[in-house]
Amino acid sequence: MKVYVVSLKNQLDRRAHIEKQFQQLGLEYNFFDAVSKDDALQTYKNLSLNFVPDSITLGELGCFMSHVSLWQMMIDKRLPYLVVFEDDIVLSARIHDILPKLDILTQQYDVIKLETMQTPTELGRKVVIDDDLYICSLLSEHMGTAAYVISNECAVLMMNKLSLTSIDKPIDHFLFKDWLKNFSNHQVFPAVAIQDDLLHSKETTLVSNLEKERKQRMRKNTYPLTRRRKFQRELGRLFIQLSPSYWFQKYNLKSRTKGYCIIPFEGKV
Repeated sequence: MKVYVVSLKNQLDRRAHIEKQFQQLGLEYNFFDAVSKDDALQTYKNLSLNFVPDSITLGELGCFMSHVSLWQMMIDKRLPYLVVFEDDIVLSARIHDILPKLDILTQQYDVIKLETMQTPTELGRKVVIDDDLYICSLLSEHMGTAAYVISNECAVLMMNKLSLTSIDKPIDHFLFKDWLKNFSNHQVFPAVAIQDDLLHSKETTLVSNLEKERKQRMRKNTYPLTRRRKFQRELGRLFIQLSPSYWFQKYNLKSRTKGYCIIPFEGKV
C-alpha cells in the first residue's frame, strides 16, 4: 500500500501539520511534490492534456496537474492503487480500520472517498467494513480531493478520458460530479478525514491560497450588466426558483430526503 500526501515544497507549515499528525497515528507516507502554478502550464503540455485558458486559475490547474501526475506515476510503476491526501487533511484514528482492507476493497471499487465536505450527499446501499463503519455507493456529487483511494484501472480510464477533454474546471468536478457515474465511486461512512478549515472553521491556521484564487476568479468573471443581461439574469433566476432542486438546496431539504445525508466525521483525532 502506498500513501501519498500532495504538498508544495515550500508549504512548510502544512508539511509540519502532516508530519505531526501522521506520526501520532503511526502512518507511513510519502510527500508528493505538488505542481506549482508557475509550472502548471508546462505540466499539462507534458501530459498531452488540453486546457481552456482563463477557465480556472493557475493554482487550480496546478492542483489538477498534481493529482493527475500522481496517477500517471501509479500507472508507470504499475501500482494497484494509491491512497491520496492533501496537506490540510485531518484524519480520524479510524483510518486504521480502512487501510488494512484496501487490498480487497480496491478490487471491487474504483474510487473510495474518505473525506466529508459536510454537504448533503446521496448515498446508496451500505456495506459493513467494521463496527459502525460502512462503505456506500456515491450517487450524487460530493466534491473535494483531499482524501481518497483510486485504483490503477480507474486512473488509466481517467487519463484516457482527460486526454479527450478540454480541462475547464477543477479536478473534483470531473472525479466526483461530471464523471461520477462512469466509475464505481464509493464513500466511507462516517468519514475518516476532513479538511482542517472545515473542522476548525474559526481557528484554522492552514489558510488556502487556492480558495483565495478561486474567489478572485469568480469576482473577475462578474461583469457590469446591461439591461438585456439583467433581464436574462432575472428570467434565469425565475426558472431556477421554479425548480424543486432550488428549494431542496436553499433549505437543505436534501439532507432530509431519503438517501441524502450530511456525512459525519467521527472518531478520535
